[in-house]
Amino acid sequence: MRASTPPSYPQPRVVHSLGAALGHDETLHAVLPVMRLEFTTTDSYDAAARGAHIRRQHRSGHAIKVGLGGYLLLDESELENTVDPLAIAAARAIAVGRANPSSVVSGEAAAVLHDLPLLEKHLEHPVLLTRAWHGRANAWHRVRRAPLRDDEVVEQFGVRCTSVARTITDLAGRVSPPQLLALVDAATRRDPGFTLDPRVPQHRHRLVWVAAHASGRSESIGESISRGLLLARGVEFPHVQATITNEQGKFIARVDFAHPAGVIGEFDGKVKYGALVPVGKTAADVVMEEKRRENKLRALGWTIVRWDWSLLHQPDELTRQVREAIERASALPAPRGGVHQRAVSPDQPRDWETLLGLNASAPAAF
Repeated sequence: MRASTPPSYPQPRVVHSLGAALGHDETLHAVLPVMRLEFTTTDSYDAAARGAHIRRQHRSGHAIKVGLGGYLLLDESELENTVDPLAIAAARAIAVGRANPSSVVSGEAAAVLHDLPLLEKHLEHPVLLTRAWHGRANAWHRVRRAPLRDDEVVEQFGVRCTSVARTITDLAGRVSPPQLLALVDAATRRDPGFTLDPRVPQHRHRLVWVAAHASGRSESIGESISRGLLLARGVEFPHVQATITNEQGKFIARVDFAHPAGVIGEFDGKVKYGALVPVGKTAADVVMEEKRRENKLRALGWTIVRWDWSLLHQPDELTRQVREAIERASALPAPRGGVHQRAVSPDQPRDWETLLGLNASAPAAF
């Protein structure tokens, strides 16, 4: 039977985050509008009436359908705001998971529930459900028949999904090695004792490579992909999220990467110049602060090389620029001051139960 195609209705505006990537500091989750994930039922008169109201909201473009009976409703005052695709993906994973309680949400959808960083293109797939039997796919989910051990299944936000380790293993053949490194970096940052199952038969070499190079110090998907691309081409920054001090030991800056030759590498996700500008400051203020910071680093003798998402699509050019910077710096006196790798704080995964209004005691008015 052919999968059904959901009807097309007006939809609230969806923002596509900078660099077509989501996760950590590249995500525009700070501008999520007020929203609530609701499910239509007919088990009572009030529930049926509420369901009819929700469907009217969807037809008018005031809600996004995310599964059979699942809708993401937006507050009337927030309809002009942008909706993060990551929130839509999380709502879809929860809606599909709750509609299929005997199945296990897997793959990209499980990564979203665990708040592991993914590029936006990986959020557009139907939810992958793992079962012990074959089943029908539809517009919202596809089915995989595969065995899962008890320790490979956990519960997140009221749905069963694969564990972090099994989720990453499942994605090993679906994402590039640098993107896979970003997943393992994020898992390691959250849990320094995180390990992958060495018994995995598929994509073993790829998983061994990312496990050997994973760093819990990486703070964003862009940083991790940068490291992965450079490592694959024989260039390594030994210091990740390094603290730079002057000759007196005074803090100067925290940088993404530092090389012993005297090179600082900075991945520019651009969010700091836009949606996440601190309260009381303008984008121009942030740009000027960044220039002053760079001037202090250059005054200590550091060579700085910067790149953004566009250069990650040109990995050979990125590698050339970094190598040239290392060669130039190697011919100069060593920078003054010191380089330190101080402790980093584990990040906290998003609480989709709160962000999607699942823990509210009563239906929202919208």
